[in-house]
Order: sequence, then structure tokens, then C-alpha cells
Amino acid sequence: GTYDLLRFALAEVSHNPQKLIEAGKEADEETIARGSRFDPQQTYPIDFELTDEAMPYNLRALSSQTEMSEVSGDTRVIFGSDPITMTVPMYNTFRVRTAIVPPLAYIVPPQWQEVIALLKTHGLTLKEINSAQTLDVESYRFTEVTWPSGPFEGRFMPRVKAELTRERRTFPAGSIVVPLAQKLAKVAINLL
Repeated sequence: GTYDLLRFALAEVSHNPQKLIEAGKEADEETIARGSRFDPQQTYPIDFELTDEAMPYNLRALSSQTEMSEVSGDTRVIFGSDPITMTVPMYNTFRVRTAIVPPLAYIVPPQWQEVIALLKTHGLTLKEINSAQTLDVESYRFTEVTWPSGPFEGRFMPRVKAELTRERRTFPAGSIVVPLAQKLAKVAINLL
């Protein structure tokens, strides 16, 4: 379980910590380099879905039986103590549902103080513009917004269609520029 995963991960890190440090530095340098140049061919996946592709998985479990519950009136499972191995399908292949071409930077208007606070909390490098600036930008307009019937992990995750628009927009003083030439660029992409 989780304990074994953590134990083995810590053992591996302790075995060769310099290798992990070097891998982290290399990943940071690559992320900064990608954020320093715009490449319309370089996409970043932001939404995934499971495929129908399954592989057999031997699940170790305990014997069980079902019976009608007098309390709920529904079927309940009663677990025994005999170990069994069941072959079940495991779905662990994903495909990209949505990918974006990362911009060189995001611009957050000063009215979005909660978003700016969240970006600061995550340690992102932010730059405030001192005077209004009019820029040609790409942005997205959401259409066909569909809200789920209930939350997932405490959040409502709407489904939307996004239309890319190119427009000239004036950003007021106090707007925040989030450059993607930084180690935490992928955090910015996922938040914004």
C-alpha cells in the first residue's frame, strides 16, 4: 500500500540523492527554456480520459458474500477471512482530451485578487505592470457550459467548449503578468 510505496521511494532517494537533485535541475532548466520561446507545435495536455483498453490484474482480496440488509433493504457485502486472488480488468491507459499551446505569459487583471493570491501562495514569479497597456492577445471564450449535478472532491467541475479569440485588449495598471519562463510554469498553466 501507501506505506510500502513511501518506504521504497525514500530508500531509492537515499540511495542516490544527487541523481534526484540533478534530475530536478534538468527538468527546471527545460521548463524555463520552453517558456522562453513560443512554439505553436509544442502542446501541453490539460485534460485526460481513460481509454477502453484494459489489462488483466491479479487483485488479492478476501472472500466475500452478499446478503440482503434488514436495515437498508439493499444488498450488502460481508467479507470473510480467506485470501483469494481475482483477475479483474485494470484501466490505466489515458488519452489526451484537451491540450493547449502554452503562451509566453498570462495576464491577470487586478480585480482578480483571489487568483493573484493563489498564484503567490504557489510561489510563482509575478510581475505587476505600472501603467495601462494595450496588447494584442489570445484568449478563450467559454461556450456550452455544462455544470455537473454534484461536486467532485469538493469542487464543481463544469464542462465547457472553449473558442480561441484574438483581440486587442487594454490591461489596467496593477495587472499581473505571469511569465512561463520559470520553474513553476506548469503550475501556472494548470491554474490559469
